[in-house]
Amino acid sequence: MLCKHPTFAHVLILCFSLCAVGQSDSPTTTAKTIPENGFISPSKYTNAFFGFSFPLPQTSPFREFSPHIKQANWGHFLFGLQSQQNGLTILTITAKESTGDVAKDAKKTASILKGRLNKSHIGDRDLWECQSERKTSVGKQINAVYAIAIREYVLQRNVISFDGELTKEIEHAIEALEIFDPVKAQEEAGPNSSVQFSHAP
Repeated sequence: MLCKHPTFAHVLILCFSLCAVGQSDSPTTTAKTIPENGFISPSKYTNAFFGFSFPLPQTSPFREFSPHIKQANWGHFLFGLQSQQNGLTILTITAKESTGDVAKDAKKTASILKGRLNKSHIGDRDLWECQSERKTSVGKQINAVYAIAIREYVLQRNVISFDGELTKEIEHAIEALEIFDPVKAQEEAGPNSSVQFSHAP
């Protein structure tokens, strides 16, 4: 668990610090905050551009996940985690700017999987979720997509996992998403979330 592995925070902070070399301004004071700017702590991830945070899973040790190749349909890659406990689990968070009706685009984004499309609410916003399963040679693979409209962007969370219990914990964390004024991001992140980072090229 994150709370029982104090080295997790130090390793993650080191990784993000290396990404932030040469970027001395904080995400809340730069002339142009970009979608990739945010904060991390052992307990939650906070985005400084969109103004949202959500708790990180605590039952499994995670490490940073950064894809080597950026997919064209991702838009902005914001954050990623992976765990090797009970099989591979990968969580990615991306954001793509909408060119039309952002609410409809969010629903369409979650519909990319062939599964049951479910709708819940975070405040006055619709959270769309779709999940599918398939058998593989190493076990049952769970794929899940969560999408919500924030500003003119569709925020997308993708989960690939072979651990059903961890998938449920990630789902609860996503449902606990908090949205606030982006200027309050550093305050919302808390004193243990002072690390800034950017996955932007």
